[in-house]
Amino acid sequence: MAGARQGSSLVGFIPKALRPTYSDIGAGVLWGGTALLGAIWVVQPFGWMKDQLFPPPKEEEK
Repeated sequence: MAGARQGSSLVGFIPKALRPTYSDIGAGVLWGGTALLGAIWVVQPFGWMKDQLFPPPKEEEK
């Protein structure tokens, strides 16, 4: 039973002073979203996304 208790925490091996808090995790999520939106803005794959999501109809050859 002690083995199951020992592995139950993902951050149990980190000292309490260094463990991430909720505000650290929230800041990481916000910065990650900002980085993702910035990458999309730089690359601007909107034409490719349009072709992938809504492919143009294929014309049948007769």
